[in-house]
This record gives sequence, structure tokens and C-alpha cells, in this order.
Amino acid sequence: MVGDLLPALDIVTVLLAALISAVACAYWIPDVAPLSRIASDGWRAALGAAIVSPLVLCDRAFVAFASSGDSRALVRCHLVRFAIFAAVVAAIGYASQSLRQLPWSWLGLWLIASLVLTAAARWKLVSTLRRLEHEGSLTEAVAIVGSGPDADAWIEQLVQSRGKSIEIVGVFDDRAVRGKGCVYPPTGSIADLVELGKSQKLDWVVLTLPDSAKPRIQALVHRLMSISVRIGLSLSTAAGSGASSAGAGVAGGGTLLAVLVPRWISTLFELPWIALQRLAGGLRLVISRDGHATGEAMPFVIDDYDLESFTRVAAKHGEQSFSYVVTANADHLRRLHGDQRFRAAYAEADYTLLDSRFLALLLRVSRGLRLPVCAGSDLTARLLHRIIQPNDRVVLIGGSEAQAAQLCADHGLQGFKHFNPPMGFIKDPEAVQACLRFVEANSPFRFCLLAVGSPQQEFLASALKQRGQARGMALCIGASIDFLTGVETRAPKWMQRSGMEWMYRLIQSPRRMGPRYLWHGPRMFPLLRRTDVRLRQTARFTLDSHGGGEAAAETMPATGDRSLAGQ
Repeated sequence: MVGDLLPALDIVTVLLAALISAVACAYWIPDVAPLSRIASDGWRAALGAAIVSPLVLCDRAFVAFASSGDSRALVRCHLVRFAIFAAVVAAIGYASQSLRQLPWSWLGLWLIASLVLTAAARWKLVSTLRRLEHEGSLTEAVAIVGSGPDADAWIEQLVQSRGKSIEIVGVFDDRAVRGKGCVYPPTGSIADLVELGKSQKLDWVVLTLPDSAKPRIQALVHRLMSISVRIGLSLSTAAGSGASSAGAGVAGGGTLLAVLVPRWISTLFELPWIALQRLAGGLRLVISRDGHATGEAMPFVIDDYDLESFTRVAAKHGEQSFSYVVTANADHLRRLHGDQRFRAAYAEADYTLLDSRFLALLLRVSRGLRLPVCAGSDLTARLLHRIIQPNDRVVLIGGSEAQAAQLCADHGLQGFKHFNPPMGFIKDPEAVQACLRFVEANSPFRFCLLAVGSPQQEFLASALKQRGQARGMALCIGASIDFLTGVETRAPKWMQRSGMEWMYRLIQSPRRMGPRYLWHGPRMFPLLRRTDVRLRQTARFTLDSHGGGEAAAETMPATGDRSLAGQ
């Protein structure tokens, strides 16, 4: 399976390396050549190299080394093959003059990226293969029907060629006398095999009966139909009329009858299901509604609000008390595991909304659970368009003067107050105090929009709550102001709904978003194994526009305390 997947992976990785190199040259070495020229000329060269890559990079010796576990031989094999590949590409490019129009910086980056990506693909394939073999996920259980020399030969061949990836569950024959003098005598009867198949998963049953037993094949197939297992005939057994008569019986019963085919074919078809099972089992996500922690996993509590329901809550909050909202995404999950101060800021938040459709999609695929999503950008736009009135006091922390003026003009805000702290202000205690005093001086407010990025905005919100002087609702909204003022454009609706907005932002700003999505992003998957995700149903109070909570017209059963103290 690994050997047959490598050619396709090499084509994809060589083309992907060309794309990455073109983007890197355009953004990091802008004076080299225009992106359009690099893309057009480089794509033709990369396409030719991609066609050559399976012929040069793929080596059957690599598969043998992968099975034997010789890591040094794996590295040496790939380096030699890649050196040959680079030489072949250079020779073809020189002969066709297709590389002369491309800058040397792009060529160097492309070869380095190709080496890294092809090596990473091989490492991932080999490590996954070894792990699955060690755990038994790729082990096939085979039962042999009919003892004798043919059975002994089959078992010896399977053990020698397949090693740990094969498990012989036993030899089954109704006539025990045939097992005398055999290396592998019968371990049970056909009836025992049928009972075993009902309680244990079997991948294959191989019939190794002698020529004289061919009339029994039809009867055996009918008896084995009840366990719905694939049946293989040894070559000597499959020859002649017996095989055809058995095939007719099998077709009527719907059981697969075939000679053992290469294992990678069946595994390839089962690969998506295997991957889904591994994802669901590996994440070990727990969604609980009773407020109790599970094991030693870090609790990650999400409030049960979507955009519509939380808009109603925010509209009725009032200005008599202070609360703040955090919008959780995959990057925040990473910070929660590694930053105790950030975890404390989340613990003090009054509302935790799920901002990431990608994270919601991952939970849905792995656990079949549907969690409400309330994206911070959507919430900010909804409040400005539908809830905030011209005379309401709104405080904005972050964003430029031009963005603040545009928001005032677009929405007719008369009570708008803006403060933009300096870059890196969170490390300067005086700058932090100045920011906090500005918010408190303009309190009470209806909404305070904290748009200084994470974790700065969460730290500010936590400090405001601890000081106890501000009144109103503070929302940690990240880059929402950039989207509202057109500094950045949001992904198309279909990309937002499918959880692919991160890819759109990566293409827009590869230098800024690359570390976040490509380096830190993959760390989310192992962290999810140690995360206890809880969906918290909290009381939704009806508040008047300028007062505190007077009545609970909309209530839901509250489960647990609103804070995450102790997490």
C-alpha cells in the first residue's frame, strides 16, 4: 500500500512545493520577479518535474526498508533518489531551456521544499504504517480450512511474506485424521469456525482442500455464508470445475469468492474508514452537559449560544453590570493548554462562544456532535447593524483612526469613543493602565469592542472585571474591525460555512497567518486528546436596554457555575 501511494504523493508534493516557493518569493523576495511570471513559468517546470518524480523518486527498496524498520537505510535511499531527481530535472530543464527564465532563488526554494515535503510524506507514511501494525489495526485474521501439505505451504508463505501483518487464527477440518503428520494440525471443526466467525472478526477464509475434496467446496461455502467473510481458494483448489460451481453458489449468497489479492487493494478502499476511526478514537473528545470533568483532560466549556440567541442576550444586557465575552477558536485552544494567565482570563469570562466553524466541523466529524457557532466577526456586524443605536455609547480599543471614523460614518454613531494603544502595549504596565483608565472613564457603555488581538484583549477584559469599575458588555472581537472596514476581506460564504475560512486568510496574508495556521495549527490535534469539551446550557435572562436583570422571560436549565474557576 505504501509503495503504491508514493507516486501520487510525489506528484502532489512537487506541485505543492512549487506553489509554496512562488508565494515565498513574491512576499519575501519581491524584487526577484513578478508573481505572475514565476507562477506561469514555474508551473510548467513543476508540472514536468511532477511527471518525472514517480519514475525517479519511487524505489521499491524504500518499501522493503520501511517494513524492516531500517531508518538509516530509509534516509539514505531517499537522499540518493532525490539527488538523481534533481539532476534529471536540471538536465531536462537545460535541454528544453524551461528553467532559464526562472530566478535561481525560486529554483533553490523549490528543490528544498520538494525535498522537505517528499521526505515528510514518506516519514508520515512509514510512521503511520508502523504504528498501525504495532497496534494491530492493519493485521488481517485468516482462517485455513483443510489441513495437509497445501495448508502447511499456505501458512508458511503467509508468515514469511506478511510477518506481523497477518494472524493465523487456526486450521479447521472436520476430518481430524487428515492432520496427522502435518506441521499445522487442525485446531477445530468447520462448526467451530462458524461459531468463531460470529464472535470474532475474520478477514479471510482460505480453502486448501485437495483435489479429491472439490465436491465439498459448494457445501463449505454455504456453511460459511452465515459469517459473511471473504473466501479465498488456493490455486490448486481453484483449478477445474469445482471453482466455477462454487462461484455460482457464492454469487447467489452474496459472499465474496476470490483468490487472495494484494492486500493494499482492499486496504486502499478501506483507508478513509480507517482514517475516520483513528480520528474519532484518537481525539478522545468528551462532550458533557453535567458539569463534571472527565479524567485529567483540561475542561473547555462552550456556552450554548449561536448568533441569533446570543444577539438577543447582548441586546438585553444593559449598563448596570459588567461582563465580557471571549470567542474561542483553535488558536485559543492551543493557548489554553500552554498559558496559565490566558486560561485564567477564560475562566473569568461570562460568556464563551465557539468562534471556529473548523473546530465545530472537527467535533462533528469525530464525534457526530453539532455545536452552536457564534463567530465574533458575525456578532460584531450584527450588533452594529441591528442593535446599537446612534446615541448608544460604544468604546473601541484598537484599530486605526481612519477605521474608527469609517465606523462612525457608516453607522451614524454619536457616542463613539476610540483608543488605540501602541504595538506591544500589553508588556508595558503604564500603557495597560492608560488603556484601562480610558475604558473606565467612558463607562457606563453599551458595548466595549476589544480589537487588539489575542491574548491582549482577553487580558484587558479580565483586568476590567477585576477592577470592578466599568459597566457594560465587553467583547473580544479580534480582527472583526478589519473585516467591517474593508482592510481585510472575508472568505466567500461557502468557505465560511465549510470551515475553510482559515485557508482564505492564509492565502491573503501568508507571512502573518502562515505561522499560526501551518506551524501552530497542527498542534491542536494532539492537544484535543487532552481536552474535555463541555457544552454549558446557561440561563438566558431578559434585561431591559439600560437596566439590570429584572425578569427571566427566557430561561434554560443552568448546569454548573458560570465561571471556570479551578480549571
